[in-house]
Amino acid sequence: MEYYKYIPELLIGFIIFTQPLIKDYAFATLIFALMLTFFALKRTRATWFQRPFNISLSLFLLVLLRIVLCWNGYTLDFYIIGVSVSIITIAVTLTEIELHNKVGGRSELSGVSFPAMGREAKPIFLYLFNATLVASIVSLVLSENQLQPENILFLSVIGSLTAALLMVIPHRGKDHTETIGTVMSIWLFASIGYAPPLEELVAAITVALLISYVAYRKDMADVSAMITATLIGMLIVIFTDLRWFLALSLFFAIGSGFTKYKYKYKASVGLGEGKSGVRGYRNVFSNSLPAASLAIAYHTIPAHQDAILIAYLASLATALADTLASEIGQTSKNAPLMITTLKKTAPGTDGGVTLLGEAAAIGGALVLAVFAVAVGLVPPNPIFLVLITLGGVIGANIDSLFGATLQQKGMLTNNGVNLASTATSAALVSLLYVTTPISLT
Repeated sequence: MEYYKYIPELLIGFIIFTQPLIKDYAFATLIFALMLTFFALKRTRATWFQRPFNISLSLFLLVLLRIVLCWNGYTLDFYIIGVSVSIITIAVTLTEIELHNKVGGRSELSGVSFPAMGREAKPIFLYLFNATLVASIVSLVLSENQLQPENILFLSVIGSLTAALLMVIPHRGKDHTETIGTVMSIWLFASIGYAPPLEELVAAITVALLISYVAYRKDMADVSAMITATLIGMLIVIFTDLRWFLALSLFFAIGSGFTKYKYKYKASVGLGEGKSGVRGYRNVFSNSLPAASLAIAYHTIPAHQDAILIAYLASLATALADTLASEIGQTSKNAPLMITTLKKTAPGTDGGVTLLGEAAAIGGALVLAVFAVAVGLVPPNPIFLVLITLGGVIGANIDSLFGATLQQKGMLTNNGVNLASTATSAALVSLLYVTTPISLT
C-alpha cells in the first residue's frame, strides 16, 4: 500500500493546529502557498495531488470568508473550519488505512478509496467512529476548552454524518462540497447553541442509527438514505422527543412496506419504484426535510410550539398519504383521472388520481393522526384527528396538482414535488390551526 500518498491530506489536516499561533492572515498565506504547491505537483501527472489541492483551495476560501465576516462584525469560529477539515482529511485517511490493512494486512477492499465504498454500511460505521473521535479531539483543542462535552460530541456527530453523506452522494466537485458543506452544517448548529445532556445525546444517536440501519438491512434504504435518516432522526429526537421520531419512523416503515406492495405487477407495467423500492437520500430529504426543520423550530421558537407540532404532523400525514395513494392507486383496475381536467390518463402519469388512491390517502393520513393521539402528541379530541387527516389528504392532492403542472413542465422533479407538497400542507394546516379556537392545551 502506498502510504506516502496520504501525506498531503494529513499535512492539511494537521496544519490547522498552527492557526491559533499565527492567526488568520498568516494562516491564509500558508494555505495559499500549500495550495500552489499541490497545484504544481498535480500538473506533473501526479493525480493523487488533485484531492489535496481541492481541499486546500476550499480551506483557503473558508479562511477568507472568516476574515471578511470578521471585518463586518460577524463570527465564524475557526474550530468549525478545523473540525470540518480534519474530518475529511485525517478521519478519511485513518479509515482507509484501517480498511486496507484489515484481516492480516489484506482486505478485499484493498486498492479502493473510502469515498468509493459508500454502497456498504460497514466502512461508513468505521468512518463515523473515526470522524467523531477526530472531530472531538480537534474541537477540544481549537476551541481552547470553551465548549461543553455535549456540544463537542453533538457538533462532531453532525459534521461526521454530513461529511459521510456528501462522500457517498455522487456529484461533481465532491472535494469542495465535502469541505464547505460540512463547515456550513456545523456552523448552523453551533449558531443555535444547543445540545442536550450527554446521555440524551448518546441515546438519540443510538436510536436513530439503529433504526436507520434496520431499514438498510431490510432493503428499505440504501447507504445514503441510512445516513440521511440517521441525521434527521437524531435531530428530531434531540430537539423534540422520541414520540416525534416514532411518528417519522411510522411513515417510513409503512411507506417502504407499501412500496413493495404488488411490486412485481407495478414493475411489469413500468410503474415500480426505482432500485426495487429501495429509498435513497433524495426520497428521505424530500419527505422529511420540512419535518426536521419544524422539529428544530419547535425548540427554538417556543411561542408557537402548538402550531409547529400540528404542522409537523400534517407534513408527515401528507408524506404517508401521498406514498400510499401512489403505491396502492397504481394497482387500481380503473384508469386514473388527471387532477386538473378530470379526464382519463395513462397509469403512472404525473397528476393522475384514482378512487382507490384517494381512499389509500385518507387511510394513511388517518393512521398517522391516530398514532399521534395514541402516543399523546395531541389530545384525544376528534377535531385533531380530522385536522391532521384533512391536512394529509389535502397535501397528497396538492402533490398531484404540482405533479400535473410543475413536474410535467419540468420545473420540479418528483422529489421536488414531494418536498413542496409536504411544506405547503404543513403551512396550510398550521395556519388553519392558529385561526381556529381549538388548542392543544
